[in-house]
Amino acid sequence: MVRCMRCGVRFSVTASAGSWDNYRGEVDGSGPLNEAGTLRARGVVAYQDSNTFKKAYEHQRQLPATSC
Repeated sequence: MVRCMRCGVRFSVTASAGSWDNYRGEVDGSGPLNEAGTLRARGVVAYQDSNTFKKAYEHQRQLPATSC
């Protein structure tokens, strides 16, 4: 996680891997939209790709999300 105390911006990147070729990555960021910091926004993007013990079955998921 990276945080800028002076400007109030936060940013993090996460990656993970597991059994059955399970891979996931996330990017999360937030910060003020105005100089007073009274209005803030946050954005999250995640992607997951995984297989299972079943033949010819796999998951691919995307998650985009924003908020104010």
